Amino acid sequence: ESGQCTVGTGAGSMWLLASPAATAAFLAPSATPSAAAAADASLRAAHGSAENSILNDLFRPVATELPPTPARLLFGALPADLPRGAVLKNGPNPQPEYTSEQGGWLDGDGMLHCVVLPVEGEAAYSRTWVRTEGFVKEREAKRRLFDGSLVAPRGLPLLWGLLMNGLRAAQPQKDTANTGLLPLGKGGRVLALMEQCLPAELRVETDGTVTTLAAGFDFDGQLKDLARHPFAGGALTAHMKVDAGTGERIG
Repeated sequence: ESGQCTVGTGAGSMWLLASPAATAAFLAPSATPSAAAAADASLRAAHGSAENSILNDLFRPVATELPPTPARLLFGALPADLPRGAVLKNGPNPQPEYTSEQGGWLDGDGMLHCVVLPVEGEAAYSRTWVRTEGFVKEREAKRRLFDGSLVAPRGLPLLWGLLMNGLRAAQPQKDTANTGLLPLGKGGRVLALMEQCLPAELRVETDGTVTTLAAGFDFDGQLKDLARHPFAGGALTAHMKVDAGTGERIG
């Protein structure tokens, strides 16, 4: 459809490099305390401040959104048979004013990074926070309303945080929609997912613009379940797998 993208999503991986001997000693079920301590020291020695800084950069939030901006290849070229459309990445990105207050990194608001590869013309990059119910409430209140809940085990403090969230925001669990993505077919529609709450529906345009169409998307009421999900009213898995034979998504 004109003005809309075919969406593809993927997941990334991070590898920890160490010597085979250190890895084997660390993983061996019968390792003695001294062998485990030696393996731990070896793993730590393999990663100095420079390597740790690079790893930490993967988790640093960006402070601003970015409208669609021309992107260029630094080297190489796109394969001629690479399907054109949009490549999306979803992940936690706390609002900068709340990074030290809301809890763990996984409690950060979902931010969608988008690279559009058009059939003709330049590629474009954009990044946009997902406008969930919790995100909009905090923006309107101009203050933090939610305590983080993904830093377990915290026991009673975690339950207290859920209670305070309900009192401050009329919403015990913040719907960050920061974990996964689910394309909905044509029209550039995609769901931003998390495990604890209903997903948010987004639309990706051919120029890289990403718009939140609706928070709390429930497939016409099929995900609503107040009895089993008293804190969120329903939820959908954020880690789906695709059946190679049927194409069905299973979670």
